[in-house]
Amino acid sequence: MIDLLKIRRDLDSLQHSYTMKFALLGEIITKLTRGDLFDLDKELKLANAFTGETKYGSVDDVELDVELEEFLKLAEVDGGKTNDEESNSPAASAVGGGAGYL
Repeated sequence: MIDLLKIRRDLDSLQHSYTMKFALLGEIITKLTRGDLFDLDKELKLANAFTGETKYGSVDDVELDVELEEFLKLAEVDGGKTNDEESNSPAASAVGGGAGYL
């Protein structure tokens, strides 16, 4: 029962942290759409501070974006190689790309 109360308290705290973070991110988006001048890096660090103290906040959004971008680039490179390999395979030639179909 005590563990359940602790988990509930942690969940409430986590929800509040993310609610505050999303509110600040919403303000940042509003400032950007209005064309306001402000320090974006400082604002993002402040937004990340709301969730940085949680056990889930080990990586901030900027780091996550960089890692995701690198992953997507690798996926594109690997995907391109796979598509090239498939189009050069004998099965692909027999299905639709062979010169015998006229």
